[in-house]
Amino acid sequence: MEAGNYLCWALGAQRAVFIEGHVELYPDPLWQEYLTVSSGGAGWDRVLDKYAVDTLLLDTSYHDALVRRVRHSGEWLEVARSGDALLFERRSSVSEFAGAQDLLEKSPADGR
Repeated sequence: MEAGNYLCWALGAQRAVFIEGHVELYPDPLWQEYLTVSSGGAGWDRVLDKYAVDTLLLDTSYHDALVRRVRHSGEWLEVARSGDALLFERRSSVSEFAGAQDLLEKSPADGR
């Protein structure tokens, strides 16, 4: 959610974003699923499977528990890092998303 609005801007219609900053738009059950994933709670992986999520942009501090679970799962590959931001792709879809480092470097301020 923290980077959701940025991702909507940066990706446009190229890719769907699971959740973004307009939390009032999401029904409670979806919000609870987001919280499960964000906290690395029980069933985090089933939620990602349910929605066919294949990319995770995580903060090393805020998503500490989730980062540990993602790394331990073996299903995800870290494809880019910039500061505290980590970009993971499902191993089955790594080749589908080129330019991961460019996404982390793209800034609304510079108009790229």
